[in-house]
Amino acid sequence: MKAFEWETGADPAAAAGHHLGPADQPVDSPTDPIVRERDQLAMVLRVSQAAAALDLNELIGQVAKCFQTSRWRWDYTSLFLYEPVEKALRQHSLFATPGLIPDVTKYNGTLIPIEGSQSGQAFASGEPCVVNSRAEYEAVISRPWAADAMKYIPANYSCCILPLTCRGRRLGTLVSACARDRGFDAEAVQFLRQIAHAIGPAVDNALAYRQIDELRDR
Repeated sequence: MKAFEWETGADPAAAAGHHLGPADQPVDSPTDPIVRERDQLAMVLRVSQAAAALDLNELIGQVAKCFQTSRWRWDYTSLFLYEPVEKALRQHSLFATPGLIPDVTKYNGTLIPIEGSQSGQAFASGEPCVVNSRAEYEAVISRPWAADAMKYIPANYSCCILPLTCRGRRLGTLVSACARDRGFDAEAVQFLRQIAHAIGPAVDNALAYRQIDELRDR
């Protein structure tokens, strides 16, 4: 299994074979910006409530449901956590629109390098990294990474990766992707910023508990 597949750990064969039908097209947005803002704030609130009550994998599952039912209907949602020893990002959770990937759990543990990847760029810069086409993706990654990664990117592709932080500490990245071009406009990126801000403390707490468990087991 390659570590660079879709920067979400997704199965490239499933992604490349996914043909967009009517249900995959972006949902028509309400014309009233107040209605759109209300709907987005409602989703952020649901995610914030989930962050206080669910474990990390369940939380990302709820985030994925929000993304799949939003007007943008993004196909893939993934959480990567920073591994300082490997100086890389390790996939913790992957969720996909039903039918796209038979078993998403087998990709957990996938490593993405900081250097040269889209995930690494978002993590290092502290800013969202957005690509709205296959060509844009190729432009933001390094040549060594592209030599392998581009074989697994479908003709139509969009991806937005958000850094996850809490109290100034860089924790990892939140990835959203879809098998179509132009999946992330400015409004979408702002919405994703709010989601990343909402789940940052939950990720920080999960990492702290993990560190405590590791120290206890020594």
